[in-house]
Amino acid sequence: MHIIGEIYDVLGKSEILCMEANSKTTPAWEPNIINGPMLNLIQRLSLGPYNPRLQIITFIAARPQEGTSTIAREYAQTLAAETSQKILLIDAGTQLRGHSMPGIVDNIMAGKPPHDAVRLVQGFSTAYWIGSEKNRSASGQVIHDADFWKALSVSFDTIIIDAPSLQSKFDGVGLAAKADAAVLVIEAEETPEPVIKNLRDTLTGAGANIAGLVMNKRRYHIPHKVYARL
Repeated sequence: MHIIGEIYDVLGKSEILCMEANSKTTPAWEPNIINGPMLNLIQRLSLGPYNPRLQIITFIAARPQEGTSTIAREYAQTLAAETSQKILLIDAGTQLRGHSMPGIVDNIMAGKPPHDAVRLVQGFSTAYWIGSEKNRSASGQVIHDADFWKALSVSFDTIIIDAPSLQSKFDGVGLAAKADAAVLVIEAEETPEPVIKNLRDTLTGAGANIAGLVMNKRRYHIPHKVYARL
């Protein structure tokens, strides 16, 4: 794919951050086996010597069902298992699937502390971004509230955002622009190159810092052991 050579990481060179991710349909918050590729992804983004302060990381795809939620959840879960960081995972896409629990935006609009939407799950914190349909129009207002992000950054070492896809809702672009790094999630061999380019250009135009991409749901056409030797 020619697009690979056109996406640049924070060091200024082409970067595929992870090629081994294999998103699976599992019940929410079910423990997953910590694998090497996910640890490698964490080392590149959260623990690497060149980027010690990527405090807010947004995972975003061009289309729904490319595995963004699983990648974001496993990233938070693995980072929590490997470090003593205070981690918050913000689920910004579930509202589109009919979720009705109060989220951060709902609490702010109700005059309640946004932290009231946060709950602890398997060693890290998680919160929905928005739950009520009536508060959808307020999402953009909160996204652009610098004081909100500053307060959230004081409470957590790393904030991971599971953003809605570009085709689902434009909020994902705003959330990516507020992050220190945006990671593109694409389905290997399935996501068309023009679709990836459009996502890249949209995020760049919004001011997002694209760190690289994760090629998810990779298929092995030859035995894995052969790939490992390459």
